[in-house]
Amino acid sequence: MMHSPTAGGAETTSAPLLDVDGARATIRLNRPKHLNRLQPEDLDTLLHLFDRVEADPAIRVMVQANSNNDHYAATNAKGVARRMLKSEVGTGR
Repeated sequence: MMHSPTAGGAETTSAPLLDVDGARATIRLNRPKHLNRLQPEDLDTLLHLFDRVEADPAIRVMVQANSNNDHYAATNAKGVARRMLKSEVGTGR
């Protein structure tokens, strides 16, 4: 069953998706037009999905995959780092 934290229906590019099949969770990067490059806004989504996987005792393994089963581009590290710092300041992490 696919779970997406964003509503979007038919759009071909969206935030990462979570698919749970028994004891296996797959987090799928879903930006094939951009070689599945992570964007700063994906960080909160990924952290939420990791928390969901960690909270489910039935899940024994997590896999990271790409929506087009192809290579993926480098992450926008500077943008992700800025987003992470803002998140830590706002939450006191």
